[in-house]
Amino acid sequence: MQETDILLGAFAKRNIGDLSDGQLDRLEVLLDQNDNDLYDWISGRSPVPPELDDDVMKLIKSFNNCV
Repeated sequence: MQETDILLGAFAKRNIGDLSDGQLDRLEVLLDQNDNDLYDWISGRSPVPPELDDDVMKLIKSFNNCV
């Protein structure tokens, strides 16, 4: 989904160098999720599943609320 690619691409471009190894692992898990679900979670359309509602998801959501 192009919208998700744009949201996550902008986040990665700006933040990838600042993420720890653990955060990169958690980002990879998020990237394995369905694009429509990711978009809904990031945009706040639907709640993030508890197992994915971690520091990286919070960073992504915060970043996208600022741009």
